[in-house]
Amino acid sequence: MRAKGDAEAEAIRAKGIAEAQGIEKKAEAMAKMEKAAVMEMYFKALPDVVKAASAPLANVDKITMYGDGNNTKLVKDIMSTVTQVTDGLKESTGIDLNDVLASFTGAKMAMDAIEKKKDDQNIDIVDDKVDDNSDLSTNEN
Repeated sequence: MRAKGDAEAEAIRAKGIAEAQGIEKKAEAMAKMEKAAVMEMYFKALPDVVKAASAPLANVDKITMYGDGNNTKLVKDIMSTVTQVTDGLKESTGIDLNDVLASFTGAKMAMDAIEKKKDDQNIDIVDDKVDDNSDLSTNEN
């Protein structure tokens, strides 16, 4: 009976060690990926957070607002909630969602500007190489 108890205790110990090692490996991987891993987890969880936050509204048939400024107050309250969520994310993870979104927007704007410049200069780009038929000097016709 003692041998059986020792075997069970050893099995529990081995399982605990394996789980701890798995968590440690995951933490190491997340540390290597830094912000990308946290952002991935955040964006995977975000739909569930929004769903849970909006669930009470599913039971509302109609919202009637009276008086001046109520629509403005509603929008202000929504924006305040969004700000609280992004501030909480920044405090808990160190990731500023506003900065992340701004960097995506900035990158898109830069790519759009590059494309516009290409169009303005009438340069044909094929597979990241200038087409042999293009004149790279000023386009004077």
